[in-house]
Amino acid sequence: FDTVLGILESNDENLSATVEKLIEERKMARENKNYQRSDEIRKELDEMGIVLEDTGPATRWKKKL
Repeated sequence: FDTVLGILESNDENLSATVEKLIEERKMARENKNYQRSDEIRKELDEMGIVLEDTGPATRWKKKL
């Protein structure tokens, strides 16, 4: 797991920033009950190889293996 984080930090800094931005946009869409946009963002992240885990108030993400 540390190795994966090391790879993410060294090779995918832009990916991390992009994912965080999309997660924030998805959060706002959900708060505004725009579930269509929320689903579109989840699909976009899935196509980027990102898995979302909604855990109460927070959303965690990880790269697909």
